[in-house]
Amino acid sequence: MAGRKQSEAEQAGVLVWGKITASLSEILAPLIIVRLLGQGEVGAVAGLLLIYTTLATLLTAGFPRATLYFLADQTPGGRRGTVERLSVLMGILAVAMAGVLALIGWFGSDLLMRLGELISGDAGAREDDELANSLRYLPILGLFALFDLPPRILPNVLVAEQRARASAGFGVLRSLVGTLALIVPASMGLGVLEIVLFMTVSGAVPFLVFLRHLRKLYGEVEREAGSSTRELVRYSLPLGATDVVSMLNANVDMWLIVALFPAEMVAVYRVGAFQIPLITTIAYSLGAVYLPRFTRLHRAGERREAIDIWRHSIGKVSLIVVPAAVVFLVAAEEFVVLAFTEDYAAAAPVFRFYCLLVMMRVTAFGSFMIAAGKPGFVLRSALLTLLANVVISVPLALTLGFLGPAVGTAISFVPMVAFYCWYIAQAWEVRLRDTLPLLGYLKVVAVAGVPAAGAWMVKQAIELHPGLEFGIVAGVVLLGYSLLGTALGMIEREDWAFAWGWLRLKVLRD
Repeated sequence: MAGRKQSEAEQAGVLVWGKITASLSEILAPLIIVRLLGQGEVGAVAGLLLIYTTLATLLTAGFPRATLYFLADQTPGGRRGTVERLSVLMGILAVAMAGVLALIGWFGSDLLMRLGELISGDAGAREDDELANSLRYLPILGLFALFDLPPRILPNVLVAEQRARASAGFGVLRSLVGTLALIVPASMGLGVLEIVLFMTVSGAVPFLVFLRHLRKLYGEVEREAGSSTRELVRYSLPLGATDVVSMLNANVDMWLIVALFPAEMVAVYRVGAFQIPLITTIAYSLGAVYLPRFTRLHRAGERREAIDIWRHSIGKVSLIVVPAAVVFLVAAEEFVVLAFTEDYAAAAPVFRFYCLLVMMRVTAFGSFMIAAGKPGFVLRSALLTLLANVVISVPLALTLGFLGPAVGTAISFVPMVAFYCWYIAQAWEVRLRDTLPLLGYLKVVAVAGVPAAGAWMVKQAIELHPGLEFGIVAGVVLLGYSLLGTALGMIEREDWAFAWGWLRLKVLRD
């Protein structure tokens, strides 16, 4: 007998747990790689992946993220027709990406070396740089793109088909395969070239699973027209431009580090830019699950209800994200040394600024505008955010050096929130003050700040093993926050009940 239909919150719980499980393998990759490869090789791999992910976002043009919007309220046959068109378009984009990566691979090394000469005045400044020399492997990653890009629509297809567990499972598979492709060659004493080759070959596994899911979902469904190619392109291109701008915004600091510093420093910064997956996935998973509902509410003219649900979700996400981020904020040094060894201790200040950034990620701002059918507003918000980030981060990189890009990235999140809330107010036709529940968020920060101050004083007074110190900080922050938040009525009984069921994986069993 079929189980009951899960609510949006329960589906979000499934997706979050799936992402956590997937992230466990992703976490293992940097933890192990830094112990198997030299810093130059770690920096080279980080640089190649930065180029690949940026181009993948550029060329997929928003189609994966638009999937949920197009599949909402369509018949099964219409969904099949739409998914088939999306798959073909993603295949075409994969071929284009392979060509672009080949061009960068052929000419990129010379360009990076000339950039190093321009910055330092030394013609041989990057001649022996591992990253500059590894760019010639990019044409191989072009073959990987043929396997990698089409399956990117599948997680949202499965969510639209009310199969959150399958969506989470596919994310786990992709993550596990990608992690093994990094770890296996590194553990065998191989280098950057072999890692790239392993990645390319292993990409066939998720691709075959993608084909199997489509056959299972739509193999016996009669095909209907669904959304036309023109509709897909017209809606997705502005959304794709937004993805590109958002990707550039998220990686302004890494691009500055790649341009200004050798591969060894790229490796240290990449470690510092590590974001705790549990914290970063909650808001985005909730946004993906709620997007179809918000879309329906907007089409039905029930905008006030959608705004209330969105604001309520921000409050609930803040209760989890803020204290979790505060733990790592206070114990940044201990976590970096514990996770990445003493060789990467210099990454701790960068990691602390990233914890500040993560603490503010309590909602998927863009998804809420997408639900209102305003992808153009998302693009405008993202462009303004990118501009603010560049204006803030470039001068800081040139004046503060290695830490400058991290400081700029954290500071630029404040104008980003202002830009997004301004356009959300226009998209949903509400007042600006009715968007982000800023006061409620700041209350959560204040409550978490009290035990955080105590944990900081305890940390300064003791000198133990990094693991013990991290555990003490976590205990002081989380216990103090839980007691104080409950006593003030901020954390309610239903919050504890839901959290307990979530921790017991109840959402995965229902």
